[in-house]
Amino acid sequence: MAPGARAACDAGTAAQRFLVTGGSGFIGRALVSRLLMGGHAVTVLSRQPAGAARRLPAGARLTASLQALPADAVFDVVINLAGAPILGPRWTAGRKRVLEDSRIGLTQQLVAWLATRQQRPRLMVSASAIGYYGAAAPGRLDETSAPGSDYAARLCQQWEVAARAACALGVDTVCMRLGIVLGHGGALPALRRALQVGLGAVIGNGTQMQSWVHIADVLGALEWIACRHGGRGGEASVYNLTAPSACSQAEFVRTAACVLRRPVLLRLPAALFHLALGEQSALLLGSTEVIPTLLLQNGYQFRFCELRNALTSLWQ
Repeated sequence: MAPGARAACDAGTAAQRFLVTGGSGFIGRALVSRLLMGGHAVTVLSRQPAGAARRLPAGARLTASLQALPADAVFDVVINLAGAPILGPRWTAGRKRVLEDSRIGLTQQLVAWLATRQQRPRLMVSASAIGYYGAAAPGRLDETSAPGSDYAARLCQQWEVAARAACALGVDTVCMRLGIVLGHGGALPALRRALQVGLGAVIGNGTQMQSWVHIADVLGALEWIACRHGGRGGEASVYNLTAPSACSQAEFVRTAACVLRRPVLLRLPAALFHLALGEQSALLLGSTEVIPTLLLQNGYQFRFCELRNALTSLWQ
């Protein structure tokens, strides 16, 4: 075992010390709550700790910078979720710098900080996205599929490279390629509001595949990963974190409308999104069918495999 590495947890029975970046975001808030309820100690890195304190449970510790952490602070697991929302303002040069700094830059800072620690965590789990495979990758994709070449794909690839640098420090590193996360945050609330006022729409021809995952399975898979990885002296792993069943965009919006008992009356042309979003339109018009092959092969059991059940659990 490499210097600074720690033994893996025993199937989640022992309390662990977690450092979470991006802990005040949609996924981060849910994760911090779950970890605290499980009896773990959680420290959250936030540039605005006062604001984060209002959004997080009282038991979470907050730090404004890595350098502000005590020299003798020890963490078993680091979970790196930080990253500015990729769907939003047009991808100008300035916006791309924000996306890159919040993902690649922060991850590089995190690894540099780990290098200074006398006792390092046994595991770092770092977010990535299925954008790794590109916006128009053909066929069903698993963890062995080739990376894409568009901007979002290159961003994910560089993000993962930055995370895997922790392996050289003896810290096992897992990159998790997230699909569209369904929960009470992210993009789903906006879709619900649109459907409720009759503005649900098929985008383009609607055949583009969308790979999604329920927030409960994001949290469950994170816990599963944290209990099965770590302490191997710098091993690198990657998992697709999507439900086993992707669907087309048209099927997605019509299933969501059915759950809410609303019609889907609109069809928005692809040209409208190209005009409004430019390069970013690939996120909505691209087709990516991603399968969580390694999670399934290694025994993770999804709570939500079907879209209708996933949406019903959140909306009814």
